[in-house]
Amino acid sequence: MVKLLRRRRRETDTVLSLELAHEVEAYLRGEHAEFARRQGWPVHPASHVNLLAHGTYEGVRELAGRPVPRPGRPARSWEEAAALLARALLSLAPTPERLGELQSTRLVPLELRVFAEEGGMSPRRLVELGAAALFAPERAPSLDCV
Repeated sequence: MVKLLRRRRRETDTVLSLELAHEVEAYLRGEHAEFARRQGWPVHPASHVNLLAHGTYEGVRELAGRPVPRPGRPARSWEEAAALLARALLSLAPTPERLGELQSTRLVPLELRVFAEEGGMSPRRLVELGAAALFAPERAPSLDCV
């Protein structure tokens, strides 16, 4: 009986280790929001910044092509907020190399800040924080939604 319990525990530990490895892999690829959805988990607001902070140039371009609110309207969904930020990011990053620079200097810190926010986070707030992270505060545009 003890051997059976030990074997089951090892099997469980292996499964949990694989699940964690898959989650970390998705996070590092900038695909954490999609991973969480596939798992049936709630998607943390920072997961919507994850593609911007860790994704490829092509992934950010694809995100930028998704629907955004009409000019003058606030972002009402996390997806709209992420698409608006992707468009703003691409306006500053015409090349994959520049994207990499902005990811490490501005977007990873933004992602960490959003992780640390205690409540009060909304799509509109995410866009505000993203605009402040991407642009000098005195030149931060409204992104047509703030």
